[in-house]
Amino acid sequence: MLSIGKLLFSFLLVFEIGHGALLGIDYGHQLLKAMVISPQAPLEIVLTPESKRKDTSGLAIMEFNGEIERIYGSAVGSLVTRQPQNSFLHIKPLIGKSIDDVSVVSNYLKHHPGINITSSPWNSLSFVVDGNEFPIEQLLAMNIQEIVNRANKLLQDNSISDNSDTVRELAISIPNYYDQYQREAILNAVSMAVDDLDAVIIPDGLSVAISFVLKEKEFTPDEPQYYAIYDMGGSSTQASLFSVLKSSNSSEPIQIEMGSYKFNDNLGGSTFTLAIANIIENKFLEKNKDIRSQKLHADPRAMAKINQAAEKAKLVLSANSVVTVSIESLINDIDFKVIVTRSEFEDFIQNEISDAVIPLEELFGEQLWQPRISVKQLKGVLLFGGGNRIPSIQERVSEFIGKDKILRTVNTDEAAVNGVSIKGVKTFNSFKLKPLDTVDHSPSQYSIGLSSSNKLHTVFAKGTDYPRTSSHILFVDDYVQSNFTFDLYEDKKLFNTVTIDLESSRSKLSKKECPGGVAINATFILNRNRQFFLEKSEAICMKNSLTLKSTGKDVEKTEILEANDINFGGKNGSPFNMKFSNNYRKIEKVSVKDIESYKSYNANLEEADKNRYELNEAKNILEGLLYSGRELLDNEEIRDGPAADIEELSNIIPEYLEWLEQTSKKMTKGQINRRIGRVNNLMNKIDFFLRTVNEVLDVKEFARLLQLAEKLSSDVAAEEQGIQKDLIDSKDSFTNYNLDITQEFSNVKVPQSISNNLRNWHEKLSDLKDNIYMVKYLKNTDMLKRLSRERLFSIKQSIKNAISGIEESISFYFKELDYRIRSVQSTYERKVRSAERKLKRAEEKKALKDAKSDTNTVSKVKTSRRNASENEVKEATSTGSGTSHNSEKSQVTSL
Repeated sequence: MLSIGKLLFSFLLVFEIGHGALLGIDYGHQLLKAMVISPQAPLEIVLTPESKRKDTSGLAIMEFNGEIERIYGSAVGSLVTRQPQNSFLHIKPLIGKSIDDVSVVSNYLKHHPGINITSSPWNSLSFVVDGNEFPIEQLLAMNIQEIVNRANKLLQDNSISDNSDTVRELAISIPNYYDQYQREAILNAVSMAVDDLDAVIIPDGLSVAISFVLKEKEFTPDEPQYYAIYDMGGSSTQASLFSVLKSSNSSEPIQIEMGSYKFNDNLGGSTFTLAIANIIENKFLEKNKDIRSQKLHADPRAMAKINQAAEKAKLVLSANSVVTVSIESLINDIDFKVIVTRSEFEDFIQNEISDAVIPLEELFGEQLWQPRISVKQLKGVLLFGGGNRIPSIQERVSEFIGKDKILRTVNTDEAAVNGVSIKGVKTFNSFKLKPLDTVDHSPSQYSIGLSSSNKLHTVFAKGTDYPRTSSHILFVDDYVQSNFTFDLYEDKKLFNTVTIDLESSRSKLSKKECPGGVAINATFILNRNRQFFLEKSEAICMKNSLTLKSTGKDVEKTEILEANDINFGGKNGSPFNMKFSNNYRKIEKVSVKDIESYKSYNANLEEADKNRYELNEAKNILEGLLYSGRELLDNEEIRDGPAADIEELSNIIPEYLEWLEQTSKKMTKGQINRRIGRVNNLMNKIDFFLRTVNEVLDVKEFARLLQLAEKLSSDVAAEEQGIQKDLIDSKDSFTNYNLDITQEFSNVKVPQSISNNLRNWHEKLSDLKDNIYMVKYLKNTDMLKRLSRERLFSIKQSIKNAISGIEESISFYFKELDYRIRSVQSTYERKVRSAERKLKRAEEKKALKDAKSDTNTVSKVKTSRRNASENEVKEATSTGSGTSHNSEKSQVTSL
């Protein structure tokens, strides 16, 4: 069976439009999954440093010697019970929240005791570590950048060239209930990451639906199929309804349409973890009555240990009816052991179990499409999210929907990251895709409100598909006295107040200039990330009243109407752009300056992390080298080796080991590398002795090698001289036929079976001659007796390599010379035969001409032609000096 990655990749065409890679991230409450899409890594999961397919969601921040150090991944899980105040896990529920969201913050602190939370400069949440504040957007940016770094490393490792792709585009899956502040926070975090990334956020439900459809493939053609997704994640429960329509025409795209969405953002896997933690806590306090709950809650480490044990117990109870919980040194050095049963756990969460299925039930009430569908039309429910492992949750869902409709074909771990990556590619048009259409309807309503009216005007109704723009006419008082303001609402919740600057254009908008009054043409957008904002504002100076296109009647100035319904004709002036500002109510808009400041700060941390990593690598190399040096010194074969080097190495090994232990916080990479160089140098000298202890390096040995090298050089020279003599001797014979024997010899194309073995022949021959010269000089000047053993060994290796290079190629060189000679001889013989044929044809023509003049002497002509041909051929092939053709041919043959 094909893997989901390969199935999805079969959906992709490998045709790159832009450049760079796309990274898809499933940003879960407890776990992160990432996938990169590039020609170098098609739909490949980004593995953790431990080669796992999913990673811990969060990071730890520590301060050592005034420097900030960040820790990611599974290491944070082990750190949380020792340094809970430094471990920032499961921060997803805090995204887009402020300190005024008391219930959200207090619930988080129950799960993560010891964390110090305050307000950021723009009123979001910020975490305090050793006096340093880190806004939640910055922590998200750090997590994102760490994933991007791993993805880029994967692309580099997979690249067959030096120019590997890098991540340029990012798609992140988020809960569809995220409001404007939460969506803005995610995008701000991307902007604070070190790399410049273009980002899109995709609903979780749509991501899972895409993954399911591309894997399932078998759908009844031309008939919509309806499915639901029940997603109980770590911090929330979501339910999504979608349809799949596959055309019988294979060229038509598969269509996925999202039709309903419900959620509970207060119920998730962490709710049940906290329930087990409460059970453990109650049993501990019952057994240890001298410890009060206030004391236990005041100990962050103790509470972190209970929460960690509760998470493990929850997983065990998903498959077993009982679990034994053991916690070492919970508090006051008390080791605690207790049994928790599934039945008492389920009794504790009865209310939560009842609430769990409500989002699924509500899917079939208000829907975002027409006509509405019923539960009976549902073909199946996809279970997604870790919370669905709890047996009582599965039973409750089965009771409502029916066991036969529960589908387990979705990979809970990777469906969202697969889908968000594919949707990201589709959004950015990064690569060509086979046809796939997705229609996502907004589950929220977006409205505007004027201070002059309590009534809200809908700009984008619930169920609107997006991205989309819409222009509306807002009427100002007849005479402009101040700036114009109105409010933006999401599901009737005010989140932004817009102020249009009319005062700066008061003269243009006076009662005299605009007797009909002033109107604002406001263009709103619901963008691809489902962010609602004013995109453009234009002032209209009315000379007369505006009219409705449908009726021609004047527009009431108390109304807000769509611009498409208004007739702007007549003498009204052309609209002109107006400046405007936004005032976000709960969390302020993060300024570009602030984003760049945090981006720069994160870049400095990245550089510090890189330097720290390289420093630790150097320390590990030095430490390993020192222990290898110890082993080398224990080798008995070095007793007769270089005494000074052995003694020096023996002294510095304990010295350097002590330095590593005592100076680790202050040392620099340069100091370490200098010590590595010194140890390496000494070890190489001793190792050289071991490798060459049996190597003969006396004058006699070099004389032998010199003799062998000179013999090879002499053989090559003799062969070349013989060839040269033959070419000179045959030069005149070739010249008679307009052939340059030297040129012909050079132009011969040698077979690859020979030439492939002679690619570096001339370099090898030059190297041999250089070595002969060097050894002869050293031998004749008695220098060989004065050189060090290391130098002698190097010279010996050099001349041996030169000899070996010639020996392995000389036979092919001689074959080349022989092949060239034979080819030249063949060329000469073809030239001679060609001349003979030309003479013969000339005589035949002459004989035929003579035959026409005397038809009665045909036989005589034939006899005469034959005799004349023989004589003239002899004359034509003779040389000026009288040398016969046969003697020339014999001479060339002798080549």
